[in-house]
Amino acid sequence: MFTGYLPSGGYDEYFAAADQPRRDLQSLVTSLGGMGIERLRSNHQAAERLLKQLAAYFCKDIALQ
Repeated sequence: MFTGYLPSGGYDEYFAAADQPRRDLQSLVTSLGGMGIERLRSNHQAAERLLKQLAAYFCKDIALQ
């Protein structure tokens, strides 16, 4: 999922350089990358549904792109 990702000119919280996650986030980035975008979207939608069922709102709806 992150192959070819290039951090922009500013500070990137997840990546130190292209294809080089920050040490503290290595396992998170690896897990998310292994999930794939479709599973990540599906999990995100399921979390949104659960939050709505629980009437828990934190911010406007944000779509994954």
